[in-house]
Amino acid sequence: NRVPTPAFVVDEIAIRHNLAILADVKTRSGAKILCAMKAFSMWELAPVIGEYLDGVCTSGLWEARLAKSKYRGEIATYCAGYKEADMAEIISISDHLIFNSPGQHLRFASFLNDSVDVGLRINPEHTEGEVAKYDPCSPGSRLGFPVSQLQSEHLHGVSGLHFHTLCEQDFAPLKRTWQSLKPKIAPYFRQLQWINLGGGHHITRADYQRDELVEFIKEVRAETGCEVYLEPGEAVALDAGILVGEI
Repeated sequence: NRVPTPAFVVDEIAIRHNLAILADVKTRSGAKILCAMKAFSMWELAPVIGEYLDGVCTSGLWEARLAKSKYRGEIATYCAGYKEADMAEIISISDHLIFNSPGQHLRFASFLNDSVDVGLRINPEHTEGEVAKYDPCSPGSRLGFPVSQLQSEHLHGVSGLHFHTLCEQDFAPLKRTWQSLKPKIAPYFRQLQWINLGGGHHITRADYQRDELVEFIKEVRAETGCEVYLEPGEAVALDAGILVGEI
């Protein structure tokens, strides 16, 4: 009754509880964890997120601008379809710029400079989505470059690979995705500096297998020689607020 409606009311203590869990996973595993702004971008809490996580991931120019003005740490930007008019500013803001295909990378190569680290999103061609229309690996998906078509020359000038298969899921689907994907990208491990496991990880859920995740990340880092990134979004704000309305 103390707030104007409609309004989202978020409990900072609950947010800190979730962030502490993510920070613990980060510390124990050696991974870097970015907050997915697409899922949670309440910028009043940006300083709090900055206390625990390594930065944020954005999905275009406007989120990148918000990240630059309010958040701290690394900024990773991925967009399935960049506008040429936005590229110079996105590059000036982002630490990591992830392209959707080698063709997109080639199209915007003239904009790139040493200030930004280039990544490539791949489609693992391994389905874990529980709802077909939200599955980025569904047949015909244009989210990411099909891993079956990936060749060494596609990684020229690319520092890391990004993939995403999960949506509000626990550890087992991530492990299955990696088991399917690893043999296909193993030949390129020495060409890469980092691997981004994307988002959809419900790490702060009470029944999530966090110890298994920590050991898994350690193994991936050891066998690939790469830095590992995760991009949870909803996990940052899970069970931390309500929508207040009135009739």
